[in-house]
Amino acid sequence: MQQIPLDENQLQMLDSIAGCMILRWLPDGSIISANLNLCECLGESDEDLRGNSFFSYICEQDNTRLLEYIAAFNQPATRNSIDYRVMTKNGEVLWQHWCDFYVYNLHLKRYEFLSIGHNISESNSPHSRKNHIENFDRLITTLSVNFINIIPEKLDEEINHALKLIGEYSDVDRSYVFLYSNNGLLMENTHEWCAAGIEPQINNLKNMPVDSLPWLNQKLNNFEVIQIQNINFLPPEASAEKEIFEMESIQSLVAVPIISSNVLIGFLGFDSVRSLKQWTEDDISVLQIFGAILGNAIVHIDHQKELFTREHFLSKLNEISVILLNSTNLEDTLSKITDLVKDVIKAEVCFITMWNEEKKLPIPIAASAPYVQIYNSIQFSPNDKTITSHVLSTGEVLIIEDVLNSSFLSTQIANLFSARSIIGIPLIANARKLGAIILAFNTYHQFTQTEIDLAQQTASLISLALSKQISLEEAEKYAWELETLRKTGMIVASTLEPEKAIDLILDQLDQVIPFDTASVQLFSNNNLEIRAGKGWTDPTAILGQQIPIPGDNPNTRIIQDRQPYFYADIQEIFPSFQKVPQQTIHSWLGAPLIVNDEVIGMIALDKNDKNFYNNNHIKLARVFADQVAISLYNAQSYKNEEQRVKAMEALRDTLSDISNELELSQLLPEIVKRATTLMNANGGELGLFDPETKEMRVVVSQNIGKDLTGIVLAPSEGLFGKVAETLQPVIIQDYLQWDNRLQVYDGEKVKAVIATPLLYGKHLLGVIGIARTVAKEPFTKNDQDILSLFAQQAAIAINNAKLYKEVENLTKIDELTGAYNRRGLNELSHRELVRAHRSDQSLAMLMIDIDLFKDVNDHYGHAIGDQILRSLSKELQKNLRETDILCRYGGEEFAILLPETEIHTAKTIAERLRIIIANKPFEVPEMVLNITISIGISWMQGKAASIESMLNLADKAMYMAKRSGRNKVCLYNEILD
Repeated sequence: MQQIPLDENQLQMLDSIAGCMILRWLPDGSIISANLNLCECLGESDEDLRGNSFFSYICEQDNTRLLEYIAAFNQPATRNSIDYRVMTKNGEVLWQHWCDFYVYNLHLKRYEFLSIGHNISESNSPHSRKNHIENFDRLITTLSVNFINIIPEKLDEEINHALKLIGEYSDVDRSYVFLYSNNGLLMENTHEWCAAGIEPQINNLKNMPVDSLPWLNQKLNNFEVIQIQNINFLPPEASAEKEIFEMESIQSLVAVPIISSNVLIGFLGFDSVRSLKQWTEDDISVLQIFGAILGNAIVHIDHQKELFTREHFLSKLNEISVILLNSTNLEDTLSKITDLVKDVIKAEVCFITMWNEEKKLPIPIAASAPYVQIYNSIQFSPNDKTITSHVLSTGEVLIIEDVLNSSFLSTQIANLFSARSIIGIPLIANARKLGAIILAFNTYHQFTQTEIDLAQQTASLISLALSKQISLEEAEKYAWELETLRKTGMIVASTLEPEKAIDLILDQLDQVIPFDTASVQLFSNNNLEIRAGKGWTDPTAILGQQIPIPGDNPNTRIIQDRQPYFYADIQEIFPSFQKVPQQTIHSWLGAPLIVNDEVIGMIALDKNDKNFYNNNHIKLARVFADQVAISLYNAQSYKNEEQRVKAMEALRDTLSDISNELELSQLLPEIVKRATTLMNANGGELGLFDPETKEMRVVVSQNIGKDLTGIVLAPSEGLFGKVAETLQPVIIQDYLQWDNRLQVYDGEKVKAVIATPLLYGKHLLGVIGIARTVAKEPFTKNDQDILSLFAQQAAIAINNAKLYKEVENLTKIDELTGAYNRRGLNELSHRELVRAHRSDQSLAMLMIDIDLFKDVNDHYGHAIGDQILRSLSKELQKNLRETDILCRYGGEEFAILLPETEIHTAKTIAERLRIIIANKPFEVPEMVLNITISIGISWMQGKAASIESMLNLADKAMYMAKRSGRNKVCLYNEILD
């Protein structure tokens, strides 16, 4: 048997076995401890017994037999049983039956006996009751040992096994366990064993109200053992029980309370279905003993589970604390902790909602899968019944075990989710309502007090952290708003260009007061004219629009009252906002631009959400408007030509530099580098356009995270595709939110991007794109103009470089045949030689000469000879591989370099070319000629290869082919052989 140490919980469990005597003692007889039953039997106290020898209580005639019995224990974790007589303090002699466990105490590092005993009468001596006692001992020992070190995962298995053992021992039809719910209102048949042919009842006895068996439960609550030998003799007050027993065909039964720490947690029962039965005292003892064992085992397992739950909770709480402590963004932080929070009580979903006290509305901010996106998109109205509003109004935890039948949650909200049972915990700190945590289960769930406590502790931690984070963010936001306003005034005042000043106003305003769309409106001919806008889908439909003052519009109120205002839902006040293009606008805020006591215009902001703007936004708008009004007034009066001249000078210098570069491989990266500097950006890309396929190939990619050099973009794909399609520059202020973005950039820091076509006349050469990271400013119309000017000159430089490359290539091409000349062969063969040396790949060289070509020239003339040379070159090129290099080496001589080619392959290629030429009629004006060629081959291994040597050797082999009769292939290596 496996050695199993016993801890204090296990000893307490054994000590609680009803009616048994428990003794811990050493092999020398020294008593360690005795339970109350043994003390009462011997007439001694535990203090008197402790330290004395147990042998002193054994009758002399049984002493030798007991010592021999003890000596037989020589292996740890073994057990045995024995009967002997003991003498009590008053001289009474009693027969006792003892079951002894021999165990090793890990803490004290010694062997001990743990013994369980009970008195047996003289009439039932060990010999006369031997079989029954052995069976009884074996059963009790099995039950005790199996549950001593039980782990949670094995509890159900062991209970079912024990029910089988007890049922078979007592010869009953059904044995079972009922456990009560935590609130004591429900009971459930959790485990069952049935004899062969007996119908199970466990599935019919789930979540039963306790008051459905009032008589039975009253007795069990008094810790009574209930024996019913015949259900027909039940008292009238047990009519409910009798009805249920009859439905289950029960004739006789026994129910024993399962008690732990003086609390009823369930009951254990026997049913006799096939006949009436009368239970013996031993049967009842077995049930009582097992009830005590089971009760303590369940509690022990519950303690283990609670300990694990606490450890798990502390672990999750620690993880949550770390995330909260390192929080820099409230929304991101809450999104990160949803999975950890739900795991605290093993919930299936976690929702975290913030609270807008001013609008009295919950704000969905974070949820675990699968509701991450759905939850954040929900918008609550003031009339909605929500868990958040309820728990914040009461300050108490809300438990809803059946969501669909709850009055605390609006039906339309409940139907959005699959949650069945919910617990909502308020997030409150320093009397400030922050929001709520909602934990949900998709199936019916009864929340335990432990779950409630853990959820509340988690919420307390999060509330405290949120309160500090929100306070810090509010302080930082206030400081940032003041600093932004100060900088805004400085930035806007730094330009005297009206349009640029307006763009700066909108760019800066978005940092202070959020909006979906915004406009700057200036007085023109007694109307307000929209001079600039931001956020509009089609700005052209908005810019230049005239707004009558006075008129039926909110702008009139701003101008006439000279005060900023906001509307929670402007469509309710001004029906014109229900029409295109304003039909999506609900929240609206306006502030007048006043300078020298004159209203020169106004700023209008709007949001698609209702109830968005508040009094704090009004304060910010007033301060902002006062600053920008003066700057805008000055900008309307003056032009800052100096800055524009400087920008143009910088552009001119840049264009001058790139125009001097004629090497395309150097020019293209330099164009991107210069454009990036000119735009005060981080990096960029350049793609060249293929007019045949309409595809764009990225040839330069600098400092944008992913290196996309070489990638081919389909027509209309990505930003380059859009620019190529429209031939217009494009600015995207938030690229990662752009629907047509390339997915490879996800996770990069790319923010604002600007791209413009590279046009040479009307011909698209490519597209250049420049990017800024999140930390930099958005691109402006001025940036677009400068980049467009740059792109025009860059396109000219690229076209010049291409022309230069074409001219340079012409110097490497034989004008007559179109094959490479010797210069071309030298450059290309050098590249292949370097590759062959590096990878030790072989090279082969073919030297080809037209047989009797002088006769062709002499007989038909040089014009016909030239035609033959052109046709031969074309035929050779057609039958070579893409990697092979064809060169006109001399008058009628051609050289072919074959990269990565073994000698036998080279010979095959040469022979194939010889046969093709010999069998091909060459058509020339008014005649058809046949020619043959002689081919010489040289071959060298990569690291030993030399182009000059290979040409010389191939040439020698070619002359050998001619001397051998022409129209032949000769391998130089074979000449040597």
